Formats: sequence, structure tokens, C-alpha cells
Amino acid sequence: MHLRSALHTVEVPVSAQLTRFPRLSAIQEASLPQQLLAAAFGAYAAVFVVNLVYGRPGLGLGQIFYLPIVLVALASGPIAGAGAGLLAFVLYVLSLVLASQFTLDGTTEMQLSIRLAMFTIAGATVGYFSARGRSMLRDSLHVLEELLLIARRDVATGVSTGARFADVVERQLARRRPVVLLVGELESETRPLSLLKDERQLRDALVLVAAQLGPDDELARVGSSQIAIAAFGRDPRWGRTAAVELEDRLRAAGSDATFGWAASPGEGTDVLALFHAAGTKLSARRLVRGEWRPSAESAGLVATAEDLAQRRAYQER
Repeated sequence: MHLRSALHTVEVPVSAQLTRFPRLSAIQEASLPQQLLAAAFGAYAAVFVVNLVYGRPGLGLGQIFYLPIVLVALASGPIAGAGAGLLAFVLYVLSLVLASQFTLDGTTEMQLSIRLAMFTIAGATVGYFSARGRSMLRDSLHVLEELLLIARRDVATGVSTGARFADVVERQLARRRPVVLLVGELESETRPLSLLKDERQLRDALVLVAAQLGPDDELARVGSSQIAIAAFGRDPRWGRTAAVELEDRLRAAGSDATFGWAASPGEGTDVLALFHAAGTKLSARRLVRGEWRPSAESAGLVATAEDLAQRRAYQER
């Protein structure tokens, strides 16, 4: 029993064991600049003790003060880096005084002046380039964020792509927020019953559609001439009303369109189910209006089916 408990204790991850100590846990939770500053102040104390105990002329132990200077400069910036160099110089002189190795003459003054200049210049230089690096990283992250946003927008129209649209709707559905989804198919005003291919006309139609939506609604292009609208927190009956109004407004502007709609949770609890329900209504409305035209493949199947029906009727005679 004791052996099993001992093995269980050994299997505990080291990170979990470290969290038992408040100081170590606080260091783990600290940010990188805070960790660098903590390491720098520890290095100041250690280097000061080393110079105090082992410092001798010609050993160059004072050069070790560059370590905490660089740490402070990396964590803060040029001003703090210069201040770190000044602090290192004060500690260096103090260690010489306490070790009774400080004799002030012309040579010593020159050496101390050079060391002071080198400490402060090193801290300011490292701090400057560290700050510039952080600034460039922030700018690159902003650019990356903008590029990712553009990547999830349709290039021709500027509205959301299908992937972004699906993500937005899924997040709202996960929060159990009511969603009304409309799927529309835009048609050419010059060629009836043909899909809209002109990008300029498509942009104009989308601008008209977007003007009728609320600030929280999502508009996306999900095909060459298909659009999708997601309205959040609306009554399920809003879908039919909005579909009719959008069709009327687009028709008045010179573009024909047909919309289908679906509402959650009654007609689906995920994006695919809502798309399927809205698409079914869209096809049914086009069929009722006499606007549906079969494709070449389906037209061939229809002709084959009619021919088989006629042959069967002839044989039954």
C-alpha cells in the first residue's frame, strides 16, 4: 500500500508539484517582461556579491553587470535600459569601495567614466532595438489580423464568405440564440431565369439587401449568384416577411431574386439543416412560380422517363 502511494506521488507531473509553492506558481503566471525583470534584479545581487568577494584589479568581473543590464533593457526599453546601466555602475563602484579597492586618481576616473558610458549606452541600445522589435511584432500581428479578416471576405463583393458565415451562425446556435436563415438566388435582369453573373450588378444587389438588415445580421455570398442572410434573435415568422420584402425591393431595382427561409430550432439546430430547409423552400417557390428549369442532365432523365412511360402505355394496349 505504501509502495503504491509512493509511485502515485512520483507520477504527479513536475508542473503540478511546482504549483504547491506559491512563489514558483507566481513566477510561472508572470509575463515574460516580469520574469526578465525578476531575473535581472537577482542577477544584480549575484554579480554585486561576486565583485565584492572575488573582485580584483584586472579580473574584469564588472563586465558581468552587462547581464542584468541586457535583461532590463529587453523587458522595458531604452530609457529603462540606460537606467539599468546607471544602476550597474553604482553597484560596481559600491563593490569596489566596500572591498577597499577604490583609489581615486586620474586613471581611475577615466576608467569609471568609460565604464559608465558603456553601461548606459549598452542598456539604451539594447532597449531601443528591443522596443523596435516589439513594435514591429505588433504591427505584423495587426497586418495578419487584417489579412485573416480579408481572407474570410468575398473578394468581389466584400461580404462574408460561406466559411465565415457558417462560423458566425454556429457560434450563435451554440449559445441557443434564435436564428432565422434566408437563402437567396439572384437572377439576371437581362436574361430571365438565368443566374446573375455580372459582379457589378451583384454588388449593387448586395448593397440593397444589406441596407434592409440589422447591425447584428450576417450577410454572405455562398455561390456565384447565391447569398445567405442570418438574422439573430428574430421571430421565426420574420423569415417569410423578409423574403417577400427583399424580393420586391430587388425587383423594383431591376434584379429578380427568390428567397427561401428557415428558423432554428424548429427547422434545424445546425447550419447544414437550416441551409437544407431554406433551400427546399427556395426550390419549391420557384417551382410554384413556374421559374424552375431543369439542367441538361435532369432534362435528359425527364425525356428518358417520358419515353419509357409511352412505351409501357403502348405495350399495355
